[in-house]
Amino acid sequence: MKRKTEIFIAITVVTAVTCYLFKKIINRQKSDYTSIKQEADKYFIQEDYKNAILLYTKCKYMKSDAEILTKISLCNYFLKNYQEVINNSLFKTNNKDLIKIRSECYKQMGNKKKFLKDLALYETFANNKEVQDEIMQTVKEICEEEVNEFIEQEGLKINKEDVLRGLVSIKNINEIYDAFGGKSKKFKFSNDEKEVLNLLNAIILHLKGKKEQAILLLEKSTYKYSILYRAYFLTLKNEYISSSLPLDDEITTLYLYSKIFKDKSDTYLKSAIDKSVDLPIEQKDFLYVDLLVFYISKKDVEKVNETINNLKETLTPTLLELIGEYYLKSGNHSKMLDLLSSHPDTPGKLLLTALYAISIDKKKDAIEILYRSISEYSSYFKSYLYLGNILINDDLNECRKLFNTSLQYCCNSDEVFIVKQSLILIEVHEYIKENKI
Repeated sequence: MKRKTEIFIAITVVTAVTCYLFKKIINRQKSDYTSIKQEADKYFIQEDYKNAILLYTKCKYMKSDAEILTKISLCNYFLKNYQEVINNSLFKTNNKDLIKIRSECYKQMGNKKKFLKDLALYETFANNKEVQDEIMQTVKEICEEEVNEFIEQEGLKINKEDVLRGLVSIKNINEIYDAFGGKSKKFKFSNDEKEVLNLLNAIILHLKGKKEQAILLLEKSTYKYSILYRAYFLTLKNEYISSSLPLDDEITTLYLYSKIFKDKSDTYLKSAIDKSVDLPIEQKDFLYVDLLVFYISKKDVEKVNETINNLKETLTPTLLELIGEYYLKSGNHSKMLDLLSSHPDTPGKLLLTALYAISIDKKKDAIEILYRSISEYSSYFKSYLYLGNILINDDLNECRKLFNTSLQYCCNSDEVFIVKQSLILIEVHEYIKENKI
């Protein structure tokens, strides 16, 4: 019994001594950690990042916490050791600060897609308006680059009525040639002066039937709108835009003025419509489209309805879709149904029918209608686009397939941009899903 008591006492003493020594070691480590970290922080403030890294690394081996890892990454970032930051943070996706630093490294390295993905991942933690704006701006930049690359590599068959409409993107022209190519030639530009003037001259040459001269003028241009028009010119044979557009100088000039002087857009468009009264609706529908878009943007319901009522002829597919979507957004289901019942089946009508089904919570019906549209009208771009957007929360692989297929049916750079944007957002969504803890 006495022996057992002695053993018990010995164990108790050893345990107590061990605990004491352990606590002393821990306290000393804490003290060492704190002093080393304070010294490292001083180096960091003094922008001596190399010495700061050495001391922060010692701290990391004592206690690997988020703050230390972030500080090491910041030091490497300031030293432009971007790949080092990336290598050391690939599996730290629960640390929002590391993700932000890593995204900035990708940005500095010129890898916009990886920058975008990490920025989007960071935003899921930060929920910051400025970050959201930067994400959308980066998406826009990537899409514009991919659109230009697509046009150069694949070529782009552009609908003729979209050609003049594309001039809306040239925002810095204050005056164009009087009577379209007249003598005044007064131009005022703030950006891309030579490129814009060069492009406008090429368009004028083409309108006068001098296609080869127009192509030659744009041959070496890297201006994105010049690339677009050059691609269009190259798809033509011996036909000119004037074969399908009302290119009377006065009508064309009024149309271009409506694009340049936005505050008076409706005045110029109505004048152009009045002067094109004898033309069939197929040749002037884009004038009505732009007029309706102007009034819709101004929320001028009276003018929208007046313009629609003035359309006595059978609507073109473009007008049918625009008016149908307007009725849907304004909740005017009775007029929407009247519109659908008064027009024969077209891909646009099927699209509107699908959108109407969605508006009354019949998503399954909408999906079936759009698959039918793709089956019957395989080259109709919008069916793929809308169907992909409906399925985006259910089947990303099917969405990607639909968007990729739709690329071959795009008729202008705006449509290519929309598809490229959708594909990029799918990539971002998948990246967040795979990496967020």
